[in-house]
Amino acid sequence: MKRLVKKNILIFFVLSFGIFSFASEGKAADRLSRVTFDESSLVDMLGYVNTLWLYGEGVPTYPSGHTGRSVRTSHNDEDGGGDLIFRLPAGFPPSGEIYVSYWAKYESGYWGNYSGIWNVKIMSAPTGSGPHTELIWQSYDSSSKTMGLEWQMEQGMSWDGNSTVTKYASVPYVIGDWLHVEIYMKKSSGATFQNMDGIAWAKFDGAYAFNDNAIITGDFTRPLDIPSIKATVECLPGEGWWQFDDYEIWNGIPDVDLSPPAMPSSLTVK
Repeated sequence: MKRLVKKNILIFFVLSFGIFSFASEGKAADRLSRVTFDESSLVDMLGYVNTLWLYGEGVPTYPSGHTGRSVRTSHNDEDGGGDLIFRLPAGFPPSGEIYVSYWAKYESGYWGNYSGIWNVKIMSAPTGSGPHTELIWQSYDSSSKTMGLEWQMEQGMSWDGNSTVTKYASVPYVIGDWLHVEIYMKKSSGATFQNMDGIAWAKFDGAYAFNDNAIITGDFTRPLDIPSIKATVECLPGEGWWQFDDYEIWNGIPDVDLSPPAMPSSLTVK
């Protein structure tokens, strides 16, 4: 009797392990894009993302970054900068999921040297007039060291299945520090992708700014710019500089650590 029980337990364990392994392998995410900037280049190693350089009077530089080299420029082409866009292909990947991870550093003097709202686009899919999908940094409280964020949905999308197309949040950030940005979206199910089972969240240094697992995504088929490093108002000369590093896109949430340790301050890239 004991041998029979042990044998059944062993069979159950083997079958369970096999099923678990198969399910885990079936759900594993694939890396779609990787840009490290270590070769002083904006080229995506995997060819998924197009990098667009705007206002070409300036050129990007590649100083020491979060790890290895980073890309650095400003919003003012008069002092050698220019806007930079990472453009994803239209629509979701076939998996119906997309995850973006990158590191950003907004240097001292970045915020406040302008008149009006910066409207710094972390994610954008402009459609002209009317509501359009974008996640923007639109305010900064220098006393509490927090950045104010806005995530707006476009027509056919909703945070709650009704009329809520915009959500607001704030997260701690000290200008001049490296900031880890993560964005994840999963497409709604249904013939027209209108079921309230879509997912959207954004993390900043590991803390959720937005997190909703019951949204309507609709049939989102246009390209996404993540990030779209540009602003509504041009900065003053010598201000508005930022750095950007360790860019990756996956077709699901990866099961690997995307938070490599920063370089010691005593080390530099030659």
